[in-house]
Amino acid sequence: MIGLVIVSHSATLAEGVCELARQASRGQVPIAAAGGIADPENPIGTDAFRVLQAIEAVDTGEGVLVLMDLGSAVLSAETALDLIDAARRPRVVLCPAPLVEGAVAAASLAAAGAAMAEIAREARQALAGKLAQLDQGGEPAPAPSLADAGQGGEGPCQEATVTIPNRLGLHARPAAQLVRLARHFSARVTLENLSRDSAPAAADSINAILSLGARQGHRLRIRAHGAAAPEALAALAHFLESGSGEMEKAAPELPGGRPQSPAPPSPRQLSGIPAAAGIAIGPLLKLRSAAPLAPRAGGDPEEERQRLRTAIEAAQAETRTLYEWSQAHLGADAAGVFDAQLLFLEDPGLLAAIERRLAVERAGAEIAWQAETTAFAGRLGALDDPYLSARAADVTDVAERVLRRLTGQTGAA
Repeated sequence: MIGLVIVSHSATLAEGVCELARQASRGQVPIAAAGGIADPENPIGTDAFRVLQAIEAVDTGEGVLVLMDLGSAVLSAETALDLIDAARRPRVVLCPAPLVEGAVAAASLAAAGAAMAEIAREARQALAGKLAQLDQGGEPAPAPSLADAGQGGEGPCQEATVTIPNRLGLHARPAAQLVRLARHFSARVTLENLSRDSAPAAADSINAILSLGARQGHRLRIRAHGAAAPEALAALAHFLESGSGEMEKAAPELPGGRPQSPAPPSPRQLSGIPAAAGIAIGPLLKLRSAAPLAPRAGGDPEEERQRLRTAIEAAQAETRTLYEWSQAHLGADAAGVFDAQLLFLEDPGLLAAIERRLAVERAGAEIAWQAETTAFAGRLGALDDPYLSARAADVTDVAERVLRRLTGQTGAA
């Protein structure tokens, strides 16, 4: 299991953060404090040898994440890293996360058995929830660490800037294709929407990519680290610059060469995907999902985690069937929404956030799942692009498939 070391100028503060992290992990994670210095007259400071001893105490062979409070704490941690033997050094990661929030997030994920790269990334982003709750949305969330240990975390940064040419931008279908393409490479890749001044989004997260709100004409910066960074950068840049496979479907042009935008539906007009050929006339029946049952109270986090895993696997099987049917009968465009839904169900950022709720809040699987998926659908629905904001309904649709299985429901009413 990944170990944690808390480095602070104050021994009392370091011990307090460790105590909080131990509670978050229910004592399952090895955690050590390296706070203050051995000078009764002036105890405030940091000691590289204390950091070294703490690292050695919690290193089980799987890695150690080190979190620090202020400037010289970073220097002491770096010095300790220089003193570690060469065999152990690659397993130790110095993480620039907020000390308290980062420690709680890291301990929760470490207890759940997450890998170092995911733990370090989530620790860095631990302030995002507080920023959103206190209405600081204009302040960008911490960028994912491109120097985190794990797959794709090494090597110099490679970057490229591209402009989105396709009419509908980076909507569900091309976003899903981009995520699958990014996962082919041993590289850590992020994208930023320079036209909206967005925070970096991990290229392996369908939620993060859709949240960029990338529209036609927007400029995206792609950054890649890792052994395959040049290959990943070239492939993703080509994919985006070529129109994400949609340029052959250009919109009809008006006189003068301007592309004709599709007319928005009138209030009395409905749009959708036909399930069968032909025309039917009769009363309109609006299909509504059955109201969710009252959420079950939280229990053992591992039990709730297993219940959620089983429900997600069942929803994945159903979504895969819908994808295959749509591809066979309606074509790749119509099937693209189900491909994006499949990626949503395995999104690492979403699953990590739910894991935190199960471990820290001891919430039931229903509560944790509904809270996180509703929050993401809300962020997607708030995008200023009507086409992208409409994808919130796709998120709600697939989220309800999971919720129905968690609550024992089998269909809609």
